[in-house]
This record gives sequence, C-alpha cells and structure tokens, in this order.
Amino acid sequence: MLDAVVADDVLTRQQADVILQRVAVGDSAVDKAAPDRRGRLAEIAGYLGGALALSAAALFLGTEWSDLEDATRAAFLLVAGAVLVAGGVAIVIGSGLGPDGLGRQPDSARRRLVSTLWGLAAAALSGGVGVLVESDPAVVAAATGLLLGGVAYLLVPGGPGHVAAGLAATALVGSAVDELAETTTSTAYALSFVALAAAWATLTAARVLRERDLGFSIAALLALIGAQLPVITGSGSQGLAYALTAAVAAAGYAGFVLTRGWPVLVAGVIATTLVVPEALHDWTEGSVSVAGALLMAGLTLLAASAVGLRLSKSVR
Repeated sequence: MLDAVVADDVLTRQQADVILQRVAVGDSAVDKAAPDRRGRLAEIAGYLGGALALSAAALFLGTEWSDLEDATRAAFLLVAGAVLVAGGVAIVIGSGLGPDGLGRQPDSARRRLVSTLWGLAAAALSGGVGVLVESDPAVVAAATGLLLGGVAYLLVPGGPGHVAAGLAATALVGSAVDELAETTTSTAYALSFVALAAAWATLTAARVLRERDLGFSIAALLALIGAQLPVITGSGSQGLAYALTAAVAAAGYAGFVLTRGWPVLVAGVIATTLVVPEALHDWTEGSVSVAGALLMAGLTLLAASAVGLRLSKSVR
C-alpha cells in the first residue's frame, strides 16, 4: 500500500520508511506488553492465593491456637516458614538467574514474590523460635525475625522484605526496651524509636536499603511516633517530646536538602505542625483556647509548607 502511495508522489520513500519503522516499533511494544500483562495477572493471582491461604490459617489458629501445646504451635510455625522458604527457592531456581541476578531485576514479579514469601517465612520462623524459648521470648523472636529478614533482603531485595525487616527491627527495639527499662514511662521507647528511625534513614541514604522512598517513609513514621509517644501516652517527659519532635522537624528539612527524599520533608512539615501548638498549649497551661490552638496549627502548617516548597525549589 505504501509503495502505491509513494508511486503517486503522495509520500517520499524516506517518509514511507519512517512510517514502516514506527509501525514495527509499535508492534514490538504490543508484543512485549502482552507477556507483561500476563505476568502481572499471574503475580496478582499469586498474591490472592497467598492471602486466601493465610486467611484460612488465621481462622484456624484463631479458634484452635489456645488449645494447642507449645510444641505443636512451634511445629506449625516452623513448617509454615519452611514451606514459604521452599516456595521462594523454587521461584529463584525457576528464574534461572540465581538470587543475585534476580535481586538486580528492577521490576520483576518474581523478585517481588520471592521477597514476599521470604518476608513471611522470616515472620513464621521467628514466631516458632519465640514459642520454643522460655527466656525473653519476644526479644529472641524479634531478633530472629530481623536476622532472617535481613539475610532474605540481602539475597533478594524488595519492598515486602524491606517492610518485614522494618517491622522486625521495630519489634526488637520495643521488646528490648520492655525487658531492660526500669520504668514504665514512654521516655525510653521514645528515644529508642527515634534512634532506630535515624539508623533506618542512614541505611536508606547509604543505599544499603534500595527502596529509598519506602525506607525514608519507614524512618519518618518511626521518628514521628517515637517523638510523640510521651504526648500520646501521657507519660514521660513532655519537654522531651517537644525537643524530639523539633529535632525530627529540623532533621526532616535538612534531610530533604541532602537526599531529596520527599518522605523526610513530609515528616519535617508534620513535626513542625505538631510541636508548635502542643508546646504553646503546655507552656501557657491550657490558657490558649481550642480555636486559638487550631489557628496556631494552621499558621504553623502554612509556614512549614512554605519552607518545604522553598527547599523543594532550591534542590532542583
């Protein structure tokens, strides 16, 4: 057809060649998109099947768990963890890439599935270990989960494994403070969670944790919760809460300049919005009305947003 159009001098031969090249590229893109769509559907089906299996297990455990002996509970969790590990290994072998090669795939359904399976396996295996030990079971279980989750993440990095490691680290810090703290106030928890947030942000900035936005989001959430714990629980030093929240705000703005990570900027804005009305209400012994506190919060949010926008423009 194009030859006839060229013969009629409607198109030049060069124009016809360009059209043929564009059509060939479009066909190639369509051919590649079809397997991608099938891969996505297979991945969704895998997640759905896993969710249904976990729901069935949760229903069973919810009704039977209290009647099971510790050995049976541990066996159930350890076997479940082993099955999940085996499933991940089977996917790695089937990929033909090995853990290292699969971990370097930027957008791979197999990598995400393996990361999910091994993250769940770390949780199940650590739970089984926690059931078996008698001394400090929560600390031992959390430490085991962090160790296994960390190894799994190093082998095949992925968002699910990243989240699993973050949850294990949070559980380890919380359980360790619970065992070691001499008081029941939230001060030790606040300091520990803020320190964990700083460590997580550092690992993310150093690219030890590859998912930057996710890593910074986890760090920001930990920092905000830790800084606000004395206020949330009503125990511990309120002054410490204000100091920690102000430090989180400053770190958020500075961190955004250094890393350009939007989650740390959001943390800075939220921390600023929280600390100013809280401190003002406390230092005035509640004399500021609710309307005044809301006005102060609104003005603080506007100011913090303006700072965030200014920083965003300056680092572009």
